[in-house]
Amino acid sequence: MTSLFTSTATITIVTSSHEFSTNTVFTIPTSSFRQVSFTETGSVPTTGKGHQNATFARGEVTFYNSLPSPQTIDTGTLLAASDGVQFVIDEAITVPAGSYSGNGQVSVSAHAINPGVAGNIQAGDISGTCCKEYILVRNNTAFSGGQDARDFQFVTSIDSQDVQNSLFSKINGELQKDQSQVPSSDTLLTPVPCSNNIQSNHRVGDEATSLTVSINQICSIVSYSQKVFQNKLASEVLNRIEDQFGTGYTLLQAPTTRITNTKIQIFQLTFFATSTAIYRLNFSSSRTNALSNQIAGQSKQNALQILKQETGVNSISLVLTNSDTSLPTDTTNIRFVVIYQQS
Repeated sequence: MTSLFTSTATITIVTSSHEFSTNTVFTIPTSSFRQVSFTETGSVPTTGKGHQNATFARGEVTFYNSLPSPQTIDTGTLLAASDGVQFVIDEAITVPAGSYSGNGQVSVSAHAINPGVAGNIQAGDISGTCCKEYILVRNNTAFSGGQDARDFQFVTSIDSQDVQNSLFSKINGELQKDQSQVPSSDTLLTPVPCSNNIQSNHRVGDEATSLTVSINQICSIVSYSQKVFQNKLASEVLNRIEDQFGTGYTLLQAPTTRITNTKIQIFQLTFFATSTAIYRLNFSSSRTNALSNQIAGQSKQNALQILKQETGVNSISLVLTNSDTSLPTDTTNIRFVVIYQQS
């Protein structure tokens, strides 16, 4: 029995829980792993409406002068092709004088009077006398650029998106059927990792009356044990806490986590996550016994300094009996009262 005059010390520690956030990387085995492939093809009429104005054919004509003096050909001089299509020259020119050794010649640009494909004449369709005596004219190259006015359809981004949405809707239905085969005891990795190969016969803006798109999707259906996940996550977070603060801590609840990335292999999953946990310092009997050995025989002031170095403690009070200023040397006379308090 303890004597009435035996010195005792009562130490009351008030501790609280704390929040801890960390980036975690951990690997767990997969429960199942299966790759599935889906291919869907569909077509839609294009909805883009375009209009192309008629354009004038353009080219070059060459004038030949056999007169032994220069001759001027005025801007807008009218020329005619063999089929009657009419052209005018774009600027006034002077054709050099001819000589006994050959004709003087000069080339000038010209265009059709009326727009349209009729002006796209072949080389030599303009050939013969023209404009003034001793003047010949010929187009040595074909005219081009003449187009008739027309309306046309083209591919819009909405056309492309509409057909893709329709195809993905079909693929998602097939994917969900495969997902339903995962045992209810497992957790499906979501979102399901998929890669898509999208092919189309036209690009947005292309002139076309219809658009055909083909989609090939390859997905990995992976499942894992939620219990194994939570246990591994808790272990990793607790290890981080102990690396930073030392041993002797307890998680009060399962950590919450936000997965930022996942590395998938056939037999295992590696999660990259940001996790948050609520933890507290655990004052076990072995811990309080160790503290008793540290402070036995110490002055009250020294003992409090030692105790206040403990991480995760909100407040500490120390009461000695018999007006003592030092703690008992016998550790059995040192009593701890631990109050756990939510912060």
